[in-house]
Amino acid sequence: MHMNNSLYFIYRVSKFCGLLPVTFLRSGGYEKPVLCKKSLFYSCVLFIAISVVQLYFVVHLSMERIHTNSDVSHVNIQIILSLNACIMTTYVLSAITRLIRMHNFFKISYKLRSVGSLINYHESTNSYNTVIAVHSILIIAYLGRSVVGWIRINCVLSLLPFFVSCLMCQIITNFADIQFTYFVFIVHTYFMLLNSRVNEVTASLQTVKSKECISFNRNNTSEFSAENSLVNCDFHELITIHDALCDVLDVINSTYSLQVLAMVGWKFLNVTIGFYLMLSVILDSKIYQVLSFSSLMFSITCEAMQLVVVVLCCNSTSFQANRTPVLVHRLLSKISDHGTRAELELFSLQLLHRKVQFTACGFFPLDFTLLYSIVGAVTTKGITKYCFFYIVDLCYFLTCIFYTKFLDRTFSLYTIRIIFLIIRILH
Repeated sequence: MHMNNSLYFIYRVSKFCGLLPVTFLRSGGYEKPVLCKKSLFYSCVLFIAISVVQLYFVVHLSMERIHTNSDVSHVNIQIILSLNACIMTTYVLSAITRLIRMHNFFKISYKLRSVGSLINYHESTNSYNTVIAVHSILIIAYLGRSVVGWIRINCVLSLLPFFVSCLMCQIITNFADIQFTYFVFIVHTYFMLLNSRVNEVTASLQTVKSKECISFNRNNTSEFSAENSLVNCDFHELITIHDALCDVLDVINSTYSLQVLAMVGWKFLNVTIGFYLMLSVILDSKIYQVLSFSSLMFSITCEAMQLVVVVLCCNSTSFQANRTPVLVHRLLSKISDHGTRAELELFSLQLLHRKVQFTACGFFPLDFTLLYSIVGAVTTKGITKYCFFYIVDLCYFLTCIFYTKFLDRTFSLYTIRIIFLIIRILH
């Protein structure tokens, strides 16, 4: 099976991460991907090793959380435990999904190659560099996030568990997301080329009509026909290309939707906890003395950047795909030939029933509304929580003054303190 440069890069790294335990078998001049026992054994050993180390780390943190006496250590261990459990869940879902549906990788690649041959698309240097740049940004963000996390918890996690449990786990999990981003990026390019072909037909139609008007005014005869310019344009090919791209998007959605759902949940949890801890460092640095504002800011930036890249690719692809019906309807309004108009109406009907939208298992769309919701939820939760705490502390302070000055001083202030402490805990 022929693969271009960027797709071959994806394939080799995915195989190293244990996500594609296959090899190519040449049969009749064609290389067919088949399951390789050695690669499958490597994938299973890697999956079991990482899962066992992750589980051991979770149990170890749980025991540390039970036996610790410091409030600061208790809070930090609880945060690390939550994040590590989320990382483990995301890794297990991604690895199992990739192993079960690993043939979809080659199915999507074959469909994209077939569509590329219809559009006469060849991966250019700029496109290749763009894909590699996106991959590099994501990988650097993953590595930076892992290293910063290890620096924050180096007193709890040694180098070997960090390398196996956190670094390898996050790289494998997030490189599976790179597969999704790459395929969406290629589909986005194909939809842009499809829309450009429709625009070329519309522009040529307008040019021919203007020439037709000039010829009619001079010679009172029509030497040009606007509809004849569309004879060379095969609308059946455009319909085939659009239908194939929609089929590819359906396969991509069904293959990566569960993984994207876990990834979004993981990013949302990390950003929420990081933002809350950052507010804690700003407003109450005595409680979280071991946390650094710069490391928290870098961590939140990395997580947000990863999510923005995925959402940006999905949103731009959906925009290009949903722009095609507008261009077809604009072209349809300029056609008077019944045969050509019938083909365009068939194309328009197909576009009506093939809406393009990326979703995470159908729970929410992958567009900018997701980012708005996450930003609103994180800021509202953090600000509301701290406003509530400061209001409770202010009420406690005013209540103490009231009972001290206007009522009996023998009234126990410990009772008031316990009441407000219970209110804060319940919140």
